[in-house]
Amino acid sequence: MAQIGMEGGAQAIGAAGGASVPLGQTMMFQERVLAFFMPQLVVNGGSSVAQTLTLPRNAVVLPPFEVTVRTGRAQWTRCGDVGQVRVSDISFTSQARTSLVVDFGMLRTVSAVAVMDATTFQVLQVKTWTGMGFAEPGVVHADVPSRITSSTGSLTGLSQAIVPFPSEVKTERLQIDLVGEGDEQTLSQSVLVQLPDVPADLELRINDGPPVWTAPGAAVENVAGWKAADGGLVSQKIDLSQALTGLLGDPTADLSQTVELRLVLSARVPGALALELPPESARTIRHITQISQGFSDGARELQFPEEGQIPVALPLPPWAKRVDEVRLSVSANLPPERILPPLGPAAETIPGDGTPVPFAELVLDPDHAACVAFSPDTDLVELSAVRLPIRVGAGGAEVRVLLMRQDDAGDPGTPLDGGASEPVSLEETGGVGDLWTTFTFHKPVPLDATTPPFAAILVTRGGVRLALGRVPDGGGGVPGSGETWLGPPAGPWQRLPAVSVLAGMRGRFRMVGKAGRDKPVAPVRLALHGASDGQALVVPTPKGVEATIRPSTSLAVSSDGTVTLEAVSLVAGAVTLRGVLALVRTS
Repeated sequence: MAQIGMEGGAQAIGAAGGASVPLGQTMMFQERVLAFFMPQLVVNGGSSVAQTLTLPRNAVVLPPFEVTVRTGRAQWTRCGDVGQVRVSDISFTSQARTSLVVDFGMLRTVSAVAVMDATTFQVLQVKTWTGMGFAEPGVVHADVPSRITSSTGSLTGLSQAIVPFPSEVKTERLQIDLVGEGDEQTLSQSVLVQLPDVPADLELRINDGPPVWTAPGAAVENVAGWKAADGGLVSQKIDLSQALTGLLGDPTADLSQTVELRLVLSARVPGALALELPPESARTIRHITQISQGFSDGARELQFPEEGQIPVALPLPPWAKRVDEVRLSVSANLPPERILPPLGPAAETIPGDGTPVPFAELVLDPDHAACVAFSPDTDLVELSAVRLPIRVGAGGAEVRVLLMRQDDAGDPGTPLDGGASEPVSLEETGGVGDLWTTFTFHKPVPLDATTPPFAAILVTRGGVRLALGRVPDGGGGVPGSGETWLGPPAGPWQRLPAVSVLAGMRGRFRMVGKAGRDKPVAPVRLALHGASDGQALVVPTPKGVEATIRPSTSLAVSSDGTVTLEAVSLVAGAVTLRGVLALVRTS
């Protein structure tokens, strides 16, 4: 009797189109060749191969997570991989015989059958299905009757392990009568079929879910993304990061909780199949965690009495070491006005007696006024008010603002129509520092970005001080800072003295108004303390909108196990944060 792959023999089995691999013994054949053909795992009319992947339940798989699919025409496939196997005993008194039926469940092209070991089984005959029964005589057969039963005497089977057909046949079933005894499990692994068709209609599923990847049609090189691979196969790389994260990403889970994911690659037309996972070094895994401490039912309301910033500590689990991003929902019902800038600009200070004191101040009274130039790059198209940082002396004061046009020289000119604010009476501020005071106009004043106005600060009673800020290196670009002119309330105006000690000193202000429809200004800004970028600009609604804070570089968690979210509002009002999630690293 002959065995497949016998040393020195002419027979060998391998992937069609690739090099044949001579096999010295049956076990070598099984390990080296049939490693391509894993047992059928999904009843879908095709052979399958599977991989198991275990990941934390709170994992977020970042792209790319590339699995490699390899496929090609197989020379041999175990019959149990491509169909249902049924056996019946047709033994004679002195001879063990078995009739094996392989039900493919669909039309398959078959060109040969084989047995793993011709010393154990010999083929008597092979019949194809006609739709009503098995055709007689068989497509191949030894010198045997067409119908073999238990009353048929001893028979001699074909001596060879490989039994080629005279030509390819297309059939839904095969009946293979054998000399030898075996059950369904044994024969499903020991009897082989040769399916010459190219594998087709591949798909990949995870945990028996819907397909996460499909490849309709035949797997042919240079078609539909298939590329040549070793051994006469073709391959594709598939990024499964999104599909895997969709089955994971549980922010309520702890790091110790895991999920087993079973990835199954199947083909309607079977063949050589392989599914390779990326190595650990090529995987990028993050973890999502929910921030609940400091939030009531997952929400926290921030009350902004005026524009400004509120820090929010975000406690993280002890295994979180760095933060990649923070996701949350933001809801609010804020007015349409915006205050720019919402923070600062800061006054230039020097050390004082326990408290920093202003480096330079404008000292204004009914005889001494100041005029500050507005920034030309504002996003506002109309101005409804101006806010100024004022310190009020003993006895209080009354102050108003008058908007001035630019003259041809770029200096303060004549008053703008409607540019006089309501006068504001102020109490002594004492040592509280800057008091940002709002000066409102009777109606909004249109702004021309090409010729921004000046704000003349006029004191009608008492005295006030306005601390100056400094622009680095005497340049521009600090929002809310403007060159300053001095003079009597009716003018003329003179620029701040050009002395070295006052180089870069600027007046400070905040503009209140509305932005244009073509260039809206988000009223809420969110950032992580210590990050240089990644700020989220948010236009919240009462129902809430999603926001993501994503710095370009991950942020280290502080020693107390937190990161700080800095919430800035450009207007007074209540802002609610909900469902705060942090994407973190464990190292």
